[in-house]
Amino acid sequence: MVCTAGDAVAAAAVSDMPVSASRLVSATVSTQNTDQHTIGNRQQTGLIISKTSSSYLSILELLCSELGLGPPIAAMSKKSEECTAVTSKKPEEWTATLSVKCGFRSSQSHATKADAKEDAARMALSALKVDVNSARNCRAGLNEYCQQKSAKPDYRFSESGPFTCTVFVPIVHTSLALATEDKAKDDAARGILRKLGRASHVLRMIDDPQFEDFSVSCDEFTLTARYRFSRLAVGDKSKKNAEKLAAEHALAVLYPGLDPKLSLDRCKGQLQEQYTEEKPKYVSVCGEDGKYYSDVSVTFQEQTSSDGRSDLDVADDLAKSAYERLHLA
Repeated sequence: MVCTAGDAVAAAAVSDMPVSASRLVSATVSTQNTDQHTIGNRQQTGLIISKTSSSYLSILELLCSELGLGPPIAAMSKKSEECTAVTSKKPEEWTATLSVKCGFRSSQSHATKADAKEDAARMALSALKVDVNSARNCRAGLNEYCQQKSAKPDYRFSESGPFTCTVFVPIVHTSLALATEDKAKDDAARGILRKLGRASHVLRMIDDPQFEDFSVSCDEFTLTARYRFSRLAVGDKSKKNAEKLAAEHALAVLYPGLDPKLSLDRCKGQLQEQYTEEKPKYVSVCGEDGKYYSDVSVTFQEQTSSDGRSDLDVADDLAKSAYERLHLA
């Protein structure tokens, strides 16, 4: 027997605050209680994001805060199957539906409200990466998108002409069926972030197992990352030399400006000197050919200035710089 329980997603109410000039603008949504996910107390620690303590939901909550949105609305459903004479009870599974209402502004002002409305709908569809039938107008396409979410687009106009328009659209995503409520909420939050196209490099870094850890702090806006370089295809009969080869490769990638004539014997010491707070870690295996092959985990940093950008945009830019530095962009 299958049992389900859950609440419908609450409708999001938009405030009458002034419309931002950006494509994705601010709105205020109604809220309900959800489990809290720590992203670090920015006032006390300066921490913005950490791989070990941040979740997709916490990043979405940070984005909502920066855009002036309320926290995402969560509706949960639970599925479980009772045991029978021939089957044991299966674990409960949770599904989460998250909703955030976002505003999308027309690209320019227009002589008529109808043209401004069409422009705002086009900007929303473009941002949401929704395909629109070329034979139909963008307002019709956006209506279809919202109907699938059991909602309607909400258009707001400037007070006088030439007119600008902002359309508020619910961004909704339902998770896979997962073992816990937190995992389901996190999966749904990940889907919304990807739909919005925000923090893509941070999300990639969280998903990337070769980044063993990373954090972004607002202390001079610094990303500190622990990256595991892949095992080299070149081995050596000596385990120590295999580690030196791994160090040489990591130095060449992370610090290409160092003396290219650096001897192999000096590479491990030189790599450790680049970031003294955490030592490189080497893992070596002996292959069938009798040679050792080594990989190395190295901590490095990236820094930037905020230049008036939001914390999340700065964090994403630092993550992008890290991937470019590793030649993985």
